[in-house]
Amino acid sequence: MSLKNISRRQLLATAGSFGLISIAGCATQQEAAAPAPAAPAPAAPAVPAGVSMDALPPLEGSLTMYSGRKESLVGELFVMIQDKYPKFDLDIRYDKSTALANQIRVEGKNTPADVFYTVSTGALGLLKNEGMTVPVNADVISAGREGYLDPEGHWIGTSGRLRCIAYNTNEVDASIIPKSIFDLPKVEALKDKMGWAPTYGSHADFITCMRYLHGKEKTLQWLKDMKAAGVKTYAKESNVTEAILAGEIHAGPVNHYYPMRVKNDPTGHSYGSGSHIELAFTENDAGAFMNVAGATIIKNPRQNYALASNFIRHLLSTEAQNFFIGNMKFEYPMIPGLEADPRLPKLSEQKTPEVDLVKFASQDINETVALQEEAGVL
Repeated sequence: MSLKNISRRQLLATAGSFGLISIAGCATQQEAAAPAPAAPAPAAPAVPAGVSMDALPPLEGSLTMYSGRKESLVGELFVMIQDKYPKFDLDIRYDKSTALANQIRVEGKNTPADVFYTVSTGALGLLKNEGMTVPVNADVISAGREGYLDPEGHWIGTSGRLRCIAYNTNEVDASIIPKSIFDLPKVEALKDKMGWAPTYGSHADFITCMRYLHGKEKTLQWLKDMKAAGVKTYAKESNVTEAILAGEIHAGPVNHYYPMRVKNDPTGHSYGSGSHIELAFTENDAGAFMNVAGATIIKNPRQNYALASNFIRHLLSTEAQNFFIGNMKFEYPMIPGLEADPRLPKLSEQKTPEVDLVKFASQDINETVALQEEAGVL
């Protein structure tokens, strides 16, 4: 397998820094001559908005990271980290999440990977289940968001994302987008006008979630129904988004941040820009799955585990989390005290399915691949 190697000297972009606003309470004094007013209820203490990189141990040494997240999305963050720590060298190999997970499995105990960073919780769980990961330190577990990490520390969620159905508002009325993902292939107006990316890591997790929540047979039938409805196949969900913008297709299931980026950023992306794209959400099924990108330490002969754990801790710093929620990235933060971009759908208003991510991550993603092959979509 050919993997793309990127080091800090090959990347020229730099990331901006983000400030945090602290809120201080105030008190009033009672006037001696006036009757004492009723005392206001004490304000709840502000939740600290994480920890800055400046308060963390410096990164020194070298790491090799396999990244299933694209360079165009996260490369600037890693440049920022390396610029901050001149004694730290990070060798990054980019590829699809499933391909990298299987590459680590093939390499076994001799893998050069120290850290695996991915959009696929399923890929993280696969490597944990096969005994190929090492727990992060306790401080990393305590910094993460409860419910979005492995309690034993074998993987940590670093940012969140929602599944949605993106659609072209010039071609599709919102009323035809169903509230059940299983009704999507039944929409006659979308026949031969939908797209997906079945080899993409986030799509694989989406199908794995469908298996987990709704069972193998119902998932298999949905895959067959989508194929019968003439769904078009693309390499990545950014390509699906681009095709929706261009009118080549009219709708498709993707991560929420792709349509959010193109509809809000007038400068555009490699996959386009335009206000004629919108997001719709199904209810209480895999089509509205809240998942995370995350990282794990890989077991290998170098046993550079302390540095790897500290590096993952840096992904939960205020600077890194602000990178994920700012810069038109539109992801959900994974540390307390930080709010998502106000233009994002509020999680409290979404009817997301109840998914135990630890149990979900224990599902075998290769069974998802086999199921898609059985349905004839791969």
